[in-house]
Amino acid sequence: MIRRPLHRTIAVAACLLLHVPATGAATASAPAAASPAAIYAEAQSLLRAGRFDAALALLRPLARHGKTSVNTAFLTGLAALGTAEKPGISEDAREALLDEAIGIFHAVLVAHPGLLRVRLEL
Repeated sequence: MIRRPLHRTIAVAACLLLHVPATGAATASAPAAASPAAIYAEAQSLLRAGRFDAALALLRPLARHGKTSVNTAFLTGLAALGTAEKPGISEDAREALLDEAIGIFHAVLVAHPGLLRVRLEL
């Protein structure tokens, strides 16, 4: 099936692009109202509550605007992984989310190969 390698390629490319800092002025979708630290704390709370999709929605804009730390990238991967495990999600969406999580964990490990927790999640 050709769709799986294509999904993986797109997910890895998206993850790499998300880690490139944005240039130019902030857009209307930029998380300008809250600091990255506040968003990170809120995402952690959402992950603990099992609200993976809400955490992912908070974390993705940070990555798009180049405001990610290793911890934020890791949380984004966990949120994608948790969202993929939700019941009722389509198989295509599940694969895309898993590919996104794999791409994020891989990118973190390339930069920081000694992070065992990230390696275990991968």
